[in-house]
Amino acid sequence: FKADRSTKPPQNPKHLKSPNLNLSQLKSNTYNANASSSKQEDQKKIDGMRTEAEELRLEKDHLQKEIIMVKQQEEELEKKAYFVREENERLKRESKSSKQQQEKLKGQTRDVREEHEKVKSNLKIAKQQQETSEKDARIAR
Repeated sequence: FKADRSTKPPQNPKHLKSPNLNLSQLKSNTYNANASSSKQEDQKKIDGMRTEAEELRLEKDHLQKEIIMVKQQEEELEKKAYFVREENERLKRESKSSKQQQEKLKGQTRDVREEHEKVKSNLKIAKQQQETSEKDARIAR
């Protein structure tokens, strides 16, 4: 009887040649599969961390620019405040000087009124003396 080669069972692939696979090989294969999955998860975590780190760096850069702008605004406001204080001091000095001038003018006005009253009084006395002199002159004639 001639054996039909077509009925011959197919040859096992290399890894199945030994039906009693070594237990350590099975564990190793499982470990490698798990390690590969773990590596992918780790890579995803690393990529997520890198993305987050980049976002934080961008936010930090943005905040540093804002800090610079705020400091510039603060310097500008300090300059304005300085000029406002200087102007305020100048106005106070002018106001004080103006008040002093006003007091001086009030004093001069008071002096002029007093002088005017004296002149009026002297004029009145002079008129009375003139009238008395004229009367005396008429009487003497």
